[in-house]
Amino acid sequence: MTDFITLLHEICSQLESSNISELTFLCKDLIPQKFCNGKQDTDLFIILYERCYIDENNTSLIEELLFYLKRYDLLQKHFNVSTNTMVERLKNPAMAKISPYRHLLYELGNLVSNSKLVEVKRNFTDILPKVTLEKVTNLWDLFIEFEKKDMIRKDNLDYLKQMSEYVEDENFKELILSYEKSKAVKKTSLQP
Repeated sequence: MTDFITLLHEICSQLESSNISELTFLCKDLIPQKFCNGKQDTDLFIILYERCYIDENNTSLIEELLFYLKRYDLLQKHFNVSTNTMVERLKNPAMAKISPYRHLLYELGNLVSNSKLVEVKRNFTDILPKVTLEKVTNLWDLFIEFEKKDMIRKDNLDYLKQMSEYVEDENFKELILSYEKSKAVKKTSLQP
């Protein structure tokens, strides 16, 4: 086993079991969902390695994932990277491996408690089948179902805005508005 694979195993052994669904969700645009179902976090890192997203000379994606998981201890321990360094690095969109859209959904999912999730799901029973909603255990699952039905995507956040009414969290609404503003600024700066 190479030193890098050993490092991946070591990092994964220090992650929490709840991080598996978070990693799977964050990597959804990089790894097809069929490869992620039922995987352990170590397996996800190995898949990223096999698909050439990470290697011993390119650890920026792992660093970004650890940063988003708020595992600053592992970021510092294994890569000697501070949170300030990551904040500065991610200010440059070209440095980010996880899309702003995926990061937005991840952050929104972190804002909704399990008790609030029940209420949110109740408000979408006319859109998604009951059997699908029963399988939803966190907001990220709900987002994936919305994406499958093309109800949300990076340029259409209408259902997220509707959801913000049920979530009743100003931060939820603010994150959506901030994302839309940054997309509008980027689009304006690209026009001649």
